[in-house]
Amino acid sequence: MTDESGSTVALRGGGALSCLVCGNDTFHERRWQLNTAGATFFDVDFLNQSATCYVCSRCRHIHWFNL
Repeated sequence: MTDESGSTVALRGGGALSCLVCGNDTFHERRWQLNTAGATFFDVDFLNQSATCYVCSRCRHIHWFNL
């Protein structure tokens, strides 16, 4: 379920995720690339893996998941 700000309840591991900092239960889902120095040096950053991140809609704490 998504609210008017675009935040949603995140489900991970069979349950709802809650923020480790403030206890909030709504998040913005984002994908971030995990850059490495070697790939950046050789200009092949596109080969790096990416992570799914959930940004708390209240305190903005980022929860990282490598999927």
